Amino acid sequence: MNEEGKFWVALWTVATVTVVSITAAIVIYNIDYNAKIVKMVQTGVSPVEAVCGLSDSFGDNPTCIILALKEKR
Repeated sequence: MNEEGKFWVALWTVATVTVVSITAAIVIYNIDYNAKIVKMVQTGVSPVEAVCGLSDSFGDNPTCIILALKEKR
């Protein structure tokens, strides 16, 4: 195989490994996120409260804002 062919094989190998790694990270994150929600619901927390509690930006979700305001009263 010539030098150009080796370059393209190496480039596509790196690209494939990168895509597979990113996909695996996303899948693992979602599995963990869902497992946490299931555990919270099993302990008696409502599903909506569990999702809002684990959300990074609950302030963007109107449902979470309403729940937070109800908690303050």
